Amino acid sequence: MGSLIQRLAEGLTDSSCASFFSGYVDPKRASRGDPNQSAGRLLRSFRDHDISGMVQAANANDAIFRSHPTLGLLTLCPLLSYELTRESSQLPLESHVADFLADLSSPVCNAEPLQELLFAGLALPALPAVWEVIEELAAPFFTALVERVAENEVLVGEYLKWSLRLEAVMNVENPSRSLPQCGQDFHSVFATKASLLALVASGLHGMMDFKAFDAPEETVYGQYQSLLAELSPKGFSHRSVDSFTPEDLAQAFGTEPGYRQFGGLRLGELAQSQPSIKQDASWGLLEGEFLRHLIWLACLSDLLRGQSSLPEFWEEVDPKSWGPHDRATPVYLMQMMFLASLGETGFSFSGAISFETQGEEYEKVVASSKEMMASAQGDIGSRILDRDFPSDELRALGAWTDLVAEIRGVEPQEPHVGFDVADSKEDVDVWLGHFSWWLKNRAWRSEKERPVPEVAGPAPAAVVKPSDPVDEPVGTGPEHEVLKPDSPMEIVFVGGDQGQAKNDPGIEAEIFQRYEDLVTITWVHIDWTSNWQKDADRAVGRLERGADVLVLMPLVRTGMGWHVRREAGRLGVPWIACTGRGTGTITRALEQAVQVACRQGLSETP
Repeated sequence: MGSLIQRLAEGLTDSSCASFFSGYVDPKRASRGDPNQSAGRLLRSFRDHDISGMVQAANANDAIFRSHPTLGLLTLCPLLSYELTRESSQLPLESHVADFLADLSSPVCNAEPLQELLFAGLALPALPAVWEVIEELAAPFFTALVERVAENEVLVGEYLKWSLRLEAVMNVENPSRSLPQCGQDFHSVFATKASLLALVASGLHGMMDFKAFDAPEETVYGQYQSLLAELSPKGFSHRSVDSFTPEDLAQAFGTEPGYRQFGGLRLGELAQSQPSIKQDASWGLLEGEFLRHLIWLACLSDLLRGQSSLPEFWEEVDPKSWGPHDRATPVYLMQMMFLASLGETGFSFSGAISFETQGEEYEKVVASSKEMMASAQGDIGSRILDRDFPSDELRALGAWTDLVAEIRGVEPQEPHVGFDVADSKEDVDVWLGHFSWWLKNRAWRSEKERPVPEVAGPAPAAVVKPSDPVDEPVGTGPEHEVLKPDSPMEIVFVGGDQGQAKNDPGIEAEIFQRYEDLVTITWVHIDWTSNWQKDADRAVGRLERGADVLVLMPLVRTGMGWHVRREAGRLGVPWIACTGRGTGTITRALEQAVQVACRQGLSETP
């Protein structure tokens, strides 16, 4: 009877339907090369609740869901759920299974339970308070889930892209709060959660293909991408907070302090038009996450432009609430090292004292900063080596590294043989000098182009700092004697913008009172354009014509600062780091420059 029915089906239907029916009736004999027979086998396994058979059938042919997208709507979520929760010994699901989603904008059956699973694997580890409880209650399951999500970037990324396309349709159509779907309800809150999952995924290390995805403008995540593009400098369209360099942020938010002046109203309006997730205790922790990302960028911008101090930054944005180090990206970790360096050195871009008191509270900040830096340095390198790194994020990482090095007075230095960029045992400044050199000379090249390290002898004890950004103590020895110039000298001061220039006359007057006309200051201020070569040439030209010493502020274009320091080294001109923008800090840096020039003159005297 079975053979007669099969022959009847073959006579009444086309060949593809007959093959599908053949695979359904006799799954063991279904051909792997025939997507129709594999589809029939998959449907039979779905009916029999045979997840192992479903995986084998789905893996058998990469055209199975493109030929039968309706079958994909029915079976995709059980397959993905299996893959994210399977034991390591079980058969893995092939990544091609989700390819058909690229042409689909219909709700997949059981999409909401899968969304919850992805929330647990993507978002929960970035919520410290929740993650600590979960680790105690169900550590093995959730730890394995997080690892499985990371291993399946392609599958997860395709699902997130489809979720955003569905969200766009839902936002435009404004559907009812819930719709029946295969015996369950599909809720409109799916749209709200889709963009939040996309935001979390875009902030994780990895997810390369998903980060390059242009989300529909009808989604909250798509509007967020548009805002980041508007904040980006000319020639760039940044997609994440990790793509912004210090220079990018110094220009991004204009001259007015604070994120409140930034017009992201359409993002907020779209987010508010979607169903609320406050009723869900876990998801509710992510509400307002888009605004927090913008606050992070704006507060960093305020800090870099001298519009706020470090205590004010920490009052507005608590860095500890941004997730544990093991889930952080290299750029974020270097930004944390930047904040830690400000706390440890007392550096302030405004020239004001970063903390109102230098007592017990400040000592706690310094101790916390040192702990933060030691924790971050090894994680930064390990995440670069762990997988491919987006070029825009690598650009930002280099710029933040340069800024941290300048604040701490550290020069790039070629590491010794055996240097491990992921090693956190070395002194922070030693590691920073080696890491900065490594980024500039090796991290930018492919593996086959990286030179073999030369034998350079034992590791150096410390990175040489050209100058310490503090006043030199006055003592009895000749090295601490305060000297006065006996001949005219020129100091080239590089850094600061036109707002800084208004303080130049008062500083010049104070220097004149001390040294009369023996000290000349040449100011080279910048305008934050990408065309910094003209200003750099002006500074280097003065050095070539015999200027005695260079004073460099950290807040200059990164390329310009690196170029001017390199040229000063080539010409044998010493340079001094100015650690702030206030008149007192600048004046002390100029006085230190005078002492350096005087001592160099003494050392050159026969």
